[in-house]
Amino acid sequence: SRWARESTRKFNQDDASYGMAAERERARRILDYVMSELTWAVMTPDLPYTPEEQRVRAAEEEAGRADDHRRLTNIKNVLEIRRSDFMDDSEDEE
Repeated sequence: SRWARESTRKFNQDDASYGMAAERERARRILDYVMSELTWAVMTPDLPYTPEEQRVRAAEEEAGRADDHRRLTNIKNVLEIRRSDFMDDSEDEE
């Protein structure tokens, strides 16, 4: 019957809208939790590390910085080489 079809459709629509609202609520709760965790992490300083751990971390950071510098230098060198090659090519074409 038509009434049964319409009521079923209405029920499905209500169900869908309720499901979306529940999803949204769940997402909001997750976001709230994540934000509170992040806030706590930001406001809690790194003091619990022992001097030894702090020294190790400093050494790691220093090594990382040196590594970054080395990579940048490599990239610069490669770019210079490519550019000089390009210059040679353009001179050859003339």
